[in-house]
Amino acid sequence: MAHWRKLLNNEYLGSWDLEGGKEPVVTIEKVKGVKLKSHQGDDQQAAKITFEGIGKPLIAKATVLKSIAAMYGNDTDGWVGKQIQLCVAMVPAFGEVVEAIRVKPTVPK
Repeated sequence: MAHWRKLLNNEYLGSWDLEGGKEPVVTIEKVKGVKLKSHQGDDQQAAKITFEGIGKPLIAKATVLKSIAAMYGNDTDGWVGKQIQLCVAMVPAFGEVVEAIRVKPTVPK
C-alpha cells in the first residue's frame, strides 16, 4: 500500500519515499541554490540536490547541508560524485513533530 503523499504530484523527495525503513545510499550528482516559497508565502533559500539514478531531487536546508559538509567539506562542488546515506527522522516543524529526510553523519562504506 502506498503512502497517501505518493498520490500527489510531488516533485521533490520526501520522507514518504523512504517508507518501510529504507535508508538508501545515494550518489550526489548536482547541488544548486534555489529560492522557494514558505508556507507563509515568503522567499526562502535552500539547496536542490540531485542524485544519480533518482528521479526526484531533495530540497535541503541547513541541517542536511551541515551533515554533508561535515563529511566532505564546505565546497559544494566537491560533493559531486560523493555518497551519502539518507534516513528519516522525527523533527519539530510547523508547530508539530513531522517526518523529514536527514543524512546519516558518516561516510557510507
